[in-house]
Amino acid sequence: MKKYILIDSGYWFGLYDKSDSYHVSANAIADLIEDYKIIVPYPSMYEILNSKFIKDKSRLTQFEEAMKSDRVEFVFDEGYREKALTNTYSIHRKPIPQISLVDSIIREIIKDINIKIDFVVTFNEKDFKDVCDIRNIKIISE
Repeated sequence: MKKYILIDSGYWFGLYDKSDSYHVSANAIADLIEDYKIIVPYPSMYEILNSKFIKDKSRLTQFEEAMKSDRVEFVFDEGYREKALTNTYSIHRKPIPQISLVDSIIREIIKDINIKIDFVVTFNEKDFKDVCDIRNIKIISE
């Protein structure tokens, strides 16, 4: 049975940036998940493809090749934006993690029982632990 793994932005930075503090961990994770179906929340592309990242042509080319793989499935944010935006605005009123809008959208994707997710790769475990626990999704962080 194919395993499905949702990958947070930090993994990609660690994987392609040798100076990133998570570079070794990201490479070890890459070896573990080489046969998995990769779920990429589309909003994370905005975080990943920032000005600094795209200046390194080699890194950009490697990432582009990875995203064109038949192992990658994008999850678009149309069905999650409004709830995520409301959650982001209300973080000071509710006991949820104080996270970015992108991470709030990822949390909504994780909550969606119609999306098959076996694992989440993130180096910010605290941002997703509660929603992963509800769905019995294992977090891979190192």
